[in-house]
Amino acid sequence: MFTPEPSAERFQSLISLIEAEGVHYGREDSFKMSSAGLQTRRFLLGVPTEQIAPDRILRWCDILGMPQRLKDAFAEHLADANMVGVGLEESRDQGFYKIYLEFWEKVRLRVRRTKQADPLLLHLGFKWRSEGDGTDGRMARYTCFPLLSTHDILARIEQVYDCAPTRTGPELVMGIVRRAAAANPRTLFLYMEATEEGNSRTAFDVNLYKSGLIMRDIDPYLRGLGQHYGLPESEFLPFIDRIRPNLLGHVSGGLDQARNDATTLYYETRALGP
Repeated sequence: MFTPEPSAERFQSLISLIEAEGVHYGREDSFKMSSAGLQTRRFLLGVPTEQIAPDRILRWCDILGMPQRLKDAFAEHLADANMVGVGLEESRDQGFYKIYLEFWEKVRLRVRRTKQADPLLLHLGFKWRSEGDGTDGRMARYTCFPLLSTHDILARIEQVYDCAPTRTGPELVMGIVRRAAAANPRTLFLYMEATEEGNSRTAFDVNLYKSGLIMRDIDPYLRGLGQHYGLPESEFLPFIDRIRPNLLGHVSGGLDQARNDATTLYYETRALGP
């Protein structure tokens, strides 16, 4: 299984920050494809909140320079979260820290109790520049739509891509979802939509872990997306070859304000474990 070596000091510092607590953690890497290019320096570490005291988690926020406005909101919701995710995303010219709160246990219990499929908040995301002055930062809300069938998920994805100038990217993304559904026809995949402060764009995310697929299984769709976005084969093909053995995690996408589509794939590089 391919685990990219951190290519910058901040990556290793973030991993060391988590490992210093002696907790079990999972790692999920991702890559974003768009007409602007390929971004591969993205990873997220997930830690169950039951393993670590809240004040230690808040200390991470301070060490990473989370703006106070975001920290206040983070602290307000921390007690309800069952998982915290700490991540970093870097490109050639900028970097962002990201911390997520997950409320899966709260959502799961409510759905089981009520048998209703009303939209529910699943994650809160907090994002700020890794070299900022502490005054920037944005929050994002990730709303899940429980118990959707694959047909219903595809219908919602169609709505997100409604204004796309071309169907090529959307069809390839939906092809990945169909491939996952064919691999495990009896499962219901978790579907979310995300909204972010100061951004009118709506994005979607489909958790495909239950498909059991590895990245090799969606290779034709990845190659198609690479061609769709005009990614240089000399860069893109060696990359997807390296991650072929990794477990497929999520697929996400959406349109920007100029109606250009982008696609992000997430894959597991370290299982959470016991």
